[in-house]
Amino acid sequence: MPELYQLAPVIVVGVLLGASILYSVFSRRRTMKRYLYYSTFDPILANLGFLFQFLGFLLTPAVAYAYYLQEYNGGAAISLSCATFLFLGLLLTLFFEPKMLNLKQSCVLLVLYYVCVPLIGSLQFLQLGVFDGSFSEQFLSSLFEAASAVSTTGFTLLKGYALP
Repeated sequence: MPELYQLAPVIVVGVLLGASILYSVFSRRRTMKRYLYYSTFDPILANLGFLFQFLGFLLTPAVAYAYYLQEYNGGAAISLSCATFLFLGLLLTLFFEPKMLNLKQSCVLLVLYYVCVPLIGSLQFLQLGVFDGSFSEQFLSSLFEAASAVSTTGFTLLKGYALP
């Protein structure tokens, strides 16, 4: 039976997941807001928040499966990224109003996505201590692995794994 401190990341992810679902069901987007000034970054950050929430939802089965296999360290590492995605996504969708994006805003959103998602995804590798070396070497290696996973290039720095 796992200890309470081992299940704490799952509890945090569950609370954030529930808050995200409740917010999406009882959304305040049903009423049109009228402001005198709209920032050009509002729709970018709101859509980035939606993407963060979606990635958090996609990571929840991995967290559940890691705890099912009693891999508590791996489950805590994945749930750290999952909770970060859900929390940031919830904050961004709470404070910024989504609207249609023009071409420039879509390009900025794409760049922000490919910068922010690997940064948050690299937290898993940093927490598990997969790579050796100084902190900067570990950070760069984990950032490379996360960027490779997000962009699906297939390059890896991990050694000793036979890939098909």
